[in-house]
Amino acid sequence: MLTRTPLRLLSAPLVGGLVVAMLLAAPAPAEAQMENDFFSGMQTGFGYAGAFPDLLFGGGVFHIFRPGGFGAMLDFKMNHETMKGDRAFTDAFTARDVPEELGFDYALTARFNEWMITNVGIMRPLTEDFAIFAGVAVAYMERIDEYQMFGDDEEGGAGDVVMVVNEENSRWTSGYFGGAFLRLGQNVVVRFGYEERPSQVGIGAYWVLSR
Repeated sequence: MLTRTPLRLLSAPLVGGLVVAMLLAAPAPAEAQMENDFFSGMQTGFGYAGAFPDLLFGGGVFHIFRPGGFGAMLDFKMNHETMKGDRAFTDAFTARDVPEELGFDYALTARFNEWMITNVGIMRPLTEDFAIFAGVAVAYMERIDEYQMFGDDEEGGAGDVVMVVNEENSRWTSGYFGGAFLRLGQNVVVRFGYEERPSQVGIGAYWVLSR
């Protein structure tokens, strides 16, 4: 079975550290300086976009076409950890070939879905510090099946484990996403929301260029 690697254990702290670093890097507003918000200076943002807990690799961009008006957004995300990195995985054959390659001593014990997702949407500021967004997602889901041999030891417990791609159940699909942007500084915006494909909590942090 797949174990919790150091990358998986550190992924959430790394994302939190990224947001904190962006906040610390944001210049402190001066009284004489024009406030940079969704209704005035903010225009183009770029940075990190992911989905918790499984899709923590990604990035995104948004652009507000006029102050306080509609904007467009685009992001890409994928699993931060793949079953293909497990020592039990093999690409020598697929799930269709399991009876021939492994025989009938192996039983299907688990199925894992891995995703690559592209989101395209629109956004609309509601206040100087708050904007909403919604859009559609195009996603590719790759299914990986886990097979395990039973009765391989003296006590009749589990033995060898093999993971293979299930090509017949891997497919392109579509869905929706939505949520909100929250301004946290002169040049920093964070994002939260919902991702339907798969069902995850959308997160993000952006550095925003002014007009």
